[in-house]
Amino acid sequence: MTLCTVCLRLREMPAELLRFPVRALKVKAAGFQPPSSRPDCDVLSYAPQWSVEALQHMVEVLHGQVTASVVSREPEPTVLLYDESGELIHRPLVASGLADPDSTALPPPGPTPGLAGSQSGPPRHPQDPPLAWRGPRVDHPGTPRTHPWPGRVPEWTTTPGLAGSQSGPPPLAW
Repeated sequence: MTLCTVCLRLREMPAELLRFPVRALKVKAAGFQPPSSRPDCDVLSYAPQWSVEALQHMVEVLHGQVTASVVSREPEPTVLLYDESGELIHRPLVASGLADPDSTALPPPGPTPGLAGSQSGPPRHPQDPPLAWRGPRVDHPGTPRTHPWPGRVPEWTTTPGLAGSQSGPPPLAW
């Protein structure tokens, strides 16, 4: 087994986001799962079902702007990840055989929610609290300047300039 080092570039968090409460979340990425069969290859010591090559591919993909769409909150938070063009980021991973598709959490066909030109996507329950924002955030009319409830995500309103954000918050972007 060869030793492979994966280096991640750390990015500075925008100052505008530092005023919100901070906590770590474990979120499951939906739409793909470890491959059911794979040839002999280097695997991750902490997750032997995944290959080092699959990890390297995902690290490369996650260096661009990624948009997350919340699929479910129970039993664990689950999101679908989209690239800048609105495509699911796991599709190349599945096409190359580094992962298998997992159709249990895939959205219905149609445009990606929250991306330019999108008009449909996975439905949101009207009582779901806003979970994230598209960042880095700048102050727009209608968005909160302070966090009114410690420990909770702020309420969001329509954000001017973001197509597809007529109801609820825009999706999370890194």
